[in-house]
Amino acid sequence: MHELRAFAAAGAFDKAKAILTGPLDDDSRETLFQVICREVHRPDMAIVENVDYIHRTPMTVLPVGAQMEIDCDAPKLTILEPGVL
Repeated sequence: MHELRAFAAAGAFDKAKAILTGPLDDDSRETLFQVICREVHRPDMAIVENVDYIHRTPMTVLPVGAQMEIDCDAPKLTILEPGVL
């Protein structure tokens, strides 16, 4: 998961509140926790795994930069802004 470290070096996790991922195997999950908790020092960041987006059915489109609300108890993801203007 060198991409995670590249995102961290670019400051992508500085203001992020959560990370959404597709399904992860045990090694990928451990690497994600290692980077977020120990390297980026963000143990407060929510990590939502197994989200149906990109190439998974139903191929939900998540607009980059749009405000979203995550309810981990429901579980529910609400996009609060339009994806295009």
